[in-house]
Amino acid sequence: MYRNILVAVDGSKESDLALDAAIDLALGTNARLTLLHVATRAPASLGVSAAGAAVAAELLEYHDKVLHEAIDKVPKELPITTLMLDGHPAQAIVKAAREYEHDLIVMGSRGRGRASAALLGSVSHEVLHEADVPVLVVHQNRS
Repeated sequence: MYRNILVAVDGSKESDLALDAAIDLALGTNARLTLLHVATRAPASLGVSAAGAAVAAELLEYHDKVLHEAIDKVPKELPITTLMLDGHPAQAIVKAAREYEHDLIVMGSRGRGRASAALLGSVSHEVLHEADVPVLVVHQNRS
């Protein structure tokens, strides 16, 4: 069924749920799993100052931590690849899925209400509309 699954991870609870679902799918279909984290850069307004360099170093450390925590959750018998990209999250996810020939994207949903999502946009919504492959959006159970 699926041979090459891309899962977007960002350290959130929803992302953890998506990772769990992707792991189950990959194990069940003998697929390869790619963990993708889209990093943010330090604001350009900080320039090349010492404060800017410190923020950039902190951000890099944070992004590295998010990706390594996701790696630690994957069973050792499951083959994985990791990607850390920067840029607009939805565009980076869709681009990676195309470039690396993934046949499924798995990601979490922030669970915003319709009004908030309409005003602010949604990474999962954008990926759903731009991706060339199926997208599984995992929601947190609200019980």
